[in-house]
Amino acid sequence: MQAVVIAGPKKSGKTTLLSLVAEMLERRGKKVAVVKYSNHPLEHDNTDAFWLRRPNRTVVSVAPGETVAFWPEELSFESLVAHLEADVVLLEGGDAPLRVPRVLCLPEDAEDAEAYMEEARSFTLVATVGGVAAIAGEPYFPETDPVAAENIATLVLERGLKV
Repeated sequence: MQAVVIAGPKKSGKTTLLSLVAEMLERRGKKVAVVKYSNHPLEHDNTDAFWLRRPNRTVVSVAPGETVAFWPEELSFESLVAHLEADVVLLEGGDAPLRVPRVLCLPEDAEDAEAYMEEARSFTLVATVGGVAAIAGEPYFPETDPVAAENIATLVLERGLKV
């Protein structure tokens, strides 16, 4: 299993890029799992599964064609991927473990992009997308489009973390 994080600030195109890269990988016959990291509590509705949740209680909700599980704690990256059946895991969000290589979606603002590029020195970079600058020696794609997504899919398979 290969793992890569799609990271960047809010509204930088992370979800769009992740969706396109996942599609390209699936066209190659790869089974893709997506993990979304968030800095905010997960939103819940007024379902029975939500109301059954308590500390130290795992709740699994099964419906036609889908299953959702609520664990009472945040799972480590290793524990999480152990539950996944996939060839590739694409993680979205900056709170993913630092050891997982990243595709960095850069903001359009040059000053913000520079701050994110400085942060990029703390992890393995697969590629940068968007923004106004690239990191020397790393693949750079000026925009999120199917051609960039196809190339990034190849990089994910070549440079992703083997888990």
